[in-house]
Amino acid sequence: MKTVLKNPASRIGTALMIVCAAFFVWDVSVDIYEHATTGKTYTNSQLVHVIFEFVVVLGLGYGIYSVWMFRQLMAERAQSQEDTITLLRGSFDKVIHQRFEDWALTGAERDITIYILKGMSTADIAMARGVSLGTIKNQTTAVFRKIGVSSRNELMSVFMDEFLDGATDENALDEA
Repeated sequence: MKTVLKNPASRIGTALMIVCAAFFVWDVSVDIYEHATTGKTYTNSQLVHVIFEFVVVLGLGYGIYSVWMFRQLMAERAQSQEDTITLLRGSFDKVIHQRFEDWALTGAERDITIYILKGMSTADIAMARGVSLGTIKNQTTAVFRKIGVSSRNELMSVFMDEFLDGATDENALDEA
């Protein structure tokens, strides 16, 4: 996934804003210095020009600051989401293993269930486990019977319902 933090266009845009801001700071400084050292007064058009360039410097400075703050916010959010995913993975792992205990699945049946949850086909599971297709079909039937489901979709639903109910319960506790 390409994020704002890793996006070269974002970095190039920020660098371009910095270069432009530096140019306008230099230009305004030179204009003011020249008028101050020569004692010339500004004409109306020159004054408008200098004021406009000064406003541009302020705008670019604010833009650079805003982009920097946005990048910081995105970095914090990315870290928070990564932490949440890590936590959820750990919770999901605990839920899976607890359910395996509850259903008294054998080691082979646990492996089959994990492969099914990963979305692997029966043929892929047989190849991964180095057993025949018939063995996997028999073990899958045993898993479905022990869990009380009749299809892969129902099996996935059992885990998703369990996990989502747990997440809802945790959110309710956080809100209380």
